[in-house]
Amino acid sequence: MVLNYHNVGTRGIPGFPSGKQAELPIMTEVENACIECRLSPTAMSPQEKAAFPQYVRNNTKKFLYVRNRIVMCWNMNPQKEVTLEEAAKSIDRQECMNTDLVTGIWFFLSRRGIINHGVFKKIGNDHEKHTDVKGKTVCVIGGGISGLACAMHLKYLGFTVKLVEAMERFGGRILTLRSETPDSNACGDLGAAIVTGLPGNPINTLSKQFRFELQKIKNKCLLYVDGKEINKQTDLKVETVFNKILESVQHVKKSEQLKDRDISLGVVIDKVLQIQRVKCSKTYIDHQKRIEKKYEHIYSLETAMAKDLMKIAEMNHEIQALEKKFEESTVEDKKSMLIYHINKSKVELTDLIHKYKDTQKKKKTLEEEAQKLQKNPPPQEFLNYFEYRLLYWHIANLEYANATTLHNLSLKHWDQDDAFEFPGPHYALTQGYDSIIEDLVNHDLNIDCQGQENNKDGEQNAREYTEEFDAVVCTVPLGVLKAEAIEFIPPLPEYKKSAIERLGFGTLNKIVMHFEDRFWDDQVDMFGNIGPSPNSRGEFYMFWSLNKRDPVLVGMFAGAAADTAEVVCKDLVQRRAVMVLKEIFGQTKVTFTKLKRSEVTGWKRNPFVRGAYSYIKVGSSGDDYDMLSMPAENDNTGLFFAGEHTMRYYPATVHGAYLSGLREAGRIADKFGKTYYKNNVPEKKDS
Repeated sequence: MVLNYHNVGTRGIPGFPSGKQAELPIMTEVENACIECRLSPTAMSPQEKAAFPQYVRNNTKKFLYVRNRIVMCWNMNPQKEVTLEEAAKSIDRQECMNTDLVTGIWFFLSRRGIINHGVFKKIGNDHEKHTDVKGKTVCVIGGGISGLACAMHLKYLGFTVKLVEAMERFGGRILTLRSETPDSNACGDLGAAIVTGLPGNPINTLSKQFRFELQKIKNKCLLYVDGKEINKQTDLKVETVFNKILESVQHVKKSEQLKDRDISLGVVIDKVLQIQRVKCSKTYIDHQKRIEKKYEHIYSLETAMAKDLMKIAEMNHEIQALEKKFEESTVEDKKSMLIYHINKSKVELTDLIHKYKDTQKKKKTLEEEAQKLQKNPPPQEFLNYFEYRLLYWHIANLEYANATTLHNLSLKHWDQDDAFEFPGPHYALTQGYDSIIEDLVNHDLNIDCQGQENNKDGEQNAREYTEEFDAVVCTVPLGVLKAEAIEFIPPLPEYKKSAIERLGFGTLNKIVMHFEDRFWDDQVDMFGNIGPSPNSRGEFYMFWSLNKRDPVLVGMFAGAAADTAEVVCKDLVQRRAVMVLKEIFGQTKVTFTKLKRSEVTGWKRNPFVRGAYSYIKVGSSGDDYDMLSMPAENDNTGLFFAGEHTMRYYPATVHGAYLSGLREAGRIADKFGKTYYKNNVPEKKDS
């Protein structure tokens, strides 16, 4: 099958088609540069309007020309810093050579990491010279990609940075299992694994800086049930049904009845399925009733035809009797009368015969119609048991995307970020996703990093000490905040605590398996397994084969199965995975002894993570992401927040986490350094 669910979103990168698999248009250099920076080449963003209100109504084209020229410089070579001097030299229109305008736009773009982010060759020291942040100190809590991005960008902006990480490694939910033998490059991602679209994605910029290989993922997914590949006709039928269910969900979401309240997406899908089952049953019953009425009509016609036959026989006898009387009669007047009655009877007989034949034709037509209805009955069930299992595979795939069961998701807002997905195909990092983390950390990070100490038993020791900073950036996962594992003094504002409580933090888990040899098609990037029942739909529902150099498979747990994987022993998970693969590929090809190494994740039970990523729970909305992104600050200091759970339009993604780190670095620079633009709050976009 080809995973091609309807995209209900209508908006994406400004000026760019929305949808994961949208065809990429041919673009000019300016358009390409702006799209890579998530900007419209022909309109100011809400943040730009807030920072440069004087250009919103007047001289907008001048502003856009300067901004576009600067982002073009960055896009041409993201391995090298675009300095303020280079930005000024790129402006070749006399009317746009305004020092204040160029300076303001350069600082705006650079502070926010729209340009000059990641790992690049630093040439100048414009931020240190012009913004007066020397001596300002910032502590970044959490060494995931949001914390690393924030710390590195703050360092670039001139701050003194300390990065604190509780685990013995950087990367957070980015973790790759690698081969323990030097002669093998086998790897499988235990955490983040997919780059979801390239245009506008900052991971695409990092790939140009590090020159790591991105492998396009084929959108084709073979599906197996009970060891056999599903036929295309059934596959297409069920996928069409699933898309229609999603369309029905959208209609329900827009209904007036739900205008002022929120309910579960899962409840609505269950209701849609129930309605379809009832509708299907009613259609079948109505069909049977139509057949029954046809036969009732046929029976009435047969009865009428029988009566007509009797009458035809009687009339024949009457005519024969009249003709005999006519032959025997010698009276002319009587004979004339008899001829009149004979002719009249013959006319009536002819009419009756015609009537009989017409009824016979009607009966034949009705019989043909009844037989046609009997041969083409509607389905007695909406879906049969096998098709239901396939439908629930699609539901499991949706639960994987949201890291929770559908009954936890808000009907009104669960897909509020869909319209902002980056377009184009998805990609995998051939050398593992945590190669990004390694490159970020190893590239002259020059940041004071502090980790957790372990005792002789390997248990982590907490150390208490006091240190003062001008600002603190909290990038820990939402799961840690929900567990109240960090004590904030003074306590967090009520609005922020409420947002933490309302948003959901879900779970998904994997098993990475390195086999001795490949027993599956190496041309396939993924294949699905249909569970034996709807309740087990998320258990090994999908296997990824993204490593083409080594025989590595990654089995997925989604929904309720992801929670179950947290409490089941590793050995049992391994054996169950091998059993499923045996059903698909056969007993002789797959054996437990050929499994060289495996690892089962348990993200929820990791005390420093406590799950996979955020989702919009019933009663929550995109506003809660905005609330979590707001700093808790006073005039002199500030507590700032970053992470995927603070990104309204890019939640639950690596690029969202990365961009949130850049955002907070820019926010801190605006607070403590000299600014060359207004520090206004942008108007909120429509959800």
